[in-house]
Amino acid sequence: MSVGADGNAAPDRWITEWGFTEIASSHLTAWWSPIGQPRKPRVGDIVIQASGGTGKLLGIFRVVREGGQEVPHPMDPKRWAWDVGLEPLVTWDGRYAPRVQDIGLEPVPRVYAEIDDGDRVQAVRNLIHYHLPALSKELGGQ
Repeated sequence: MSVGADGNAAPDRWITEWGFTEIASSHLTAWWSPIGQPRKPRVGDIVIQASGGTGKLLGIFRVVREGGQEVPHPMDPKRWAWDVGLEPLVTWDGRYAPRVQDIGLEPVPRVYAEIDDGDRVQAVRNLIHYHLPALSKELGGQ
């Protein structure tokens, strides 16, 4: 998933620079679609959010709610009308975050994109295994 698209890269200190005090209340705990209910993502999906401008990973999340219009987008609620609830599992400060090209996930999609290429799937598994060993086991990793 891309965050900060339209040439507006996520800042390195995205929590404080975007005016939030904690991750749980930040706008990264929801994903918005400009259309009605999207086909994807679905509850239980594991998603990776990255800055559309810099390619830095912001975090790994689990979809916990298929949404609607429960949480208005803090910057443009008319454009981004449909929300999907996300639970943060791992987040990175942009100063230390890995980049998508470093782990083989380039390019950052402008919308939600399912990873289905074998090499890219392995890159995601490696990322999760390194940063979330318990989730890796849950997903059937080593």
